[in-house]
Amino acid sequence: MRRYKFSRCSAVLILLSLSFLGCQNQEPRRSSGFVTQWALQPSLVYDTCHLIGILTGRPLYSKYFSEVYRDWSWNLPAPVKSALAQIDQTIGPNLPPGPRLSLLLAQIPPADSLAGMIRFLQDDELMRARLMVSDYGTEQNWQQWQALKPSVLQVLEYLRANRFEHYWRSKFLPELLARLPDMKQELQAYDVAGDIERFLGNQRSANDTLELYVLYLGQPHEVRLRRQARAVHMQLALPAVVRNFYREMLHPYCDTLADSLLAPEFAQLTEDDFVQACLQKFAFRGAPLEFNAFCKKELVLAAELWLAERRQLLPQQRQAGSHYTTQAAHEYLRRQDDGAHALGVIIYSYLAADLKPERISYADFVKDLFASGKLRAGKIAGRYHDFFKGSVAPAAAD
Repeated sequence: MRRYKFSRCSAVLILLSLSFLGCQNQEPRRSSGFVTQWALQPSLVYDTCHLIGILTGRPLYSKYFSEVYRDWSWNLPAPVKSALAQIDQTIGPNLPPGPRLSLLLAQIPPADSLAGMIRFLQDDELMRARLMVSDYGTEQNWQQWQALKPSVLQVLEYLRANRFEHYWRSKFLPELLARLPDMKQELQAYDVAGDIERFLGNQRSANDTLELYVLYLGQPHEVRLRRQARAVHMQLALPAVVRNFYREMLHPYCDTLADSLLAPEFAQLTEDDFVQACLQKFAFRGAPLEFNAFCKKELVLAAELWLAERRQLLPQQRQAGSHYTTQAAHEYLRRQDDGAHALGVIIYSYLAADLKPERISYADFVKDLFASGKLRAGKIAGRYHDFFKGSVAPAAAD
């Protein structure tokens, strides 16, 4: 009898232990509070990259930084002028020099001096290793850096010898530091990482920190340094920056949907003439956009737009101070890329029809659009035109 009682008690203890261990092994639930960590800081490195762009003399910068250009160009030695011309020519007319240099240097360690920046850039082995593991790690980018390196180093040495670092710290840095608290306070309204987790439904971000390098010389650019890091001018409208972070953080998930999880379903849409006509409106560096890349773009656009509307990030909403309304999305999509976003419009239209409860993942939502026939070849044009006519009702289901 005693043996029986001992066995039953042991069994209960074992079950409790297993239950406890199971709970310990589960991923902890995300708190319902604000998830995103906003990290803001000035950057001597990226402001210096933009100064080099300004000193190339491109007309683009004349209305923003005429004083800076005057201060630093009036007595340039001939070799430095030649180096700037070479940088301008190597980068080419289709790309702005400051942002282009910034992304090539996006993986260098934080440098608080021009001397430290120069030392790193002189180390080809380290520079190549850092570049090739970055988002811009291609042989083409490495070869371009090799072509730029002698000229860039010559300009940097001139700036160092003429105390640009002191100029930046005395003239620009105080204004940058004074601007940071207001920027950070404004950004606290936007929980980008949390919003995306809740929307995607089955994806938790490995990194909740979004970095902003705040520049004095950044106008009129916003530079993507990494998926979760951007360089921005200190007066840039932050809602546009937040939208870009939404887009970047949605891409890995949406790319997986188009590349593997729902690749067969998306492949069937190649038979849709209207989709093909939309695809032909895109080009990437002079070449037609691949269909797979088009699908990724559209998945991201639909989700980004749905999230942006709810955070009042669309231009029409900011101008009017309006609350959530699909009219802002209509206006945005009507103006974008000559009506090229067929799939994005369709997917968004069903999101706006509240067909995706929060408990349903984005992957399952899109999968159901295919399975139910809402998203299939032959039906895209009709739904697309109905959306812009306003005849797609909030609860519409084909």
